[in-house]
Amino acid sequence: MNHIVPNQANPPAQPTHRDLTAPTHGSLIAGARVSGTPVYDLEENKIGTIEDVMIDKLQGSVAYAVLSFGSFMGFGGKHYPLPWSMLRYNTVLDGYQVKLNKAALENAPTVEESTGWNEDYDRRVRGHYDEALYWPVV
Repeated sequence: MNHIVPNQANPPAQPTHRDLTAPTHGSLIAGARVSGTPVYDLEENKIGTIEDVMIDKLQGSVAYAVLSFGSFMGFGGKHYPLPWSMLRYNTVLDGYQVKLNKAALENAPTVEESTGWNEDYDRRVRGHYDEALYWPVV
């Protein structure tokens, strides 16, 4: 009887989660790949980068992108929770666009000032961006 013994020196490679999520197709993207993506205003000026996403664990969807703005080499700056619905991906810019500019962020709620995310804080964030939440239907 011929038994095939796997080569113990070179075991078959098992794909990691990074291998499985790295190639994105169509409208899907791995959360880890969103981090570091630039964010531009409508005039195509860079206003920051996405540092993280916040997922609504009950709804199973991305609720907010955390925009890093005003930092230098990862230090300082502020972090603004932007409702995910505000962001539109622009393939030409290879980044997201929002209907905001740097001045609109000056008085925006930040993650730093939140002592805990609750319904009141969620309403405050969404209320601040009320006009910018809705994109025109194209």
